[in-house]
Amino acid sequence: MPFRSIPEIAPGFQPKAVRAPLETRAGPREAPGVNRLQELLGPRPDPLAVEAYLDGLDGARRVTESMSLGPRHQRRLFDALRGRGGLFAEQLVPAAVEGPLAHEGRNTLPAFARFEKVFLRPPEGGGDELLWGYNRTGPALETAVGPGYFVVRPHGEGELLVDYRQIPARPLPGAPPLLPNEARLGRFVYAGTEDVLRRASRHVVVGRARKGERWLPAWFVLCRGDA
Repeated sequence: MPFRSIPEIAPGFQPKAVRAPLETRAGPREAPGVNRLQELLGPRPDPLAVEAYLDGLDGARRVTESMSLGPRHQRRLFDALRGRGGLFAEQLVPAAVEGPLAHEGRNTLPAFARFEKVFLRPPEGGGDELLWGYNRTGPALETAVGPGYFVVRPHGEGELLVDYRQIPARPLPGAPPLLPNEARLGRFVYAGTEDVLRRASRHVVVGRARKGERWLPAWFVLCRGDA
């Protein structure tokens, strides 16, 4: 999900009372030192090594290291995963999960980099709409820009497309009121935009925004927090 003339927002997880508001959480700044995931995302990443490492981490560590990835790491990972496939809706919302499921996210913006992206299965008969969802970016940005509703469709071989050109057909449980992406400042952020998602591991996906056939300089990583 992109931000162009205003900061880019990507979306995911219901904040807990003990967590800092999204607006105050760390942006692109990384913790001192380099972790193992960052080391694996050097100039020539090996997708199999990245997948094995992520799958071997516990849930908390996986979120921490995934959210440490800066623009260079995210770009390299997205490019390295081209053509690998293997991403299906059940990874974003496993069959055992009822209702919405949030993913922690970090995009490549210099500010407002942390977000949460929420997915849930639509009612039966949704056609090619595999999932519905929206973005959580904190009260201030959501008021100004909107929650960025979307539907998820298949894309190519084993990729998924987050499509902001269409919003869910009905309100989502626990979500803000439905709002067209052309409303408010969302017309500069979400309207007409799509995100291509690629699988990095069982819990982690990386995405890049595009508008039509034009790729945007906007990447993000999502991580499911469960073990």
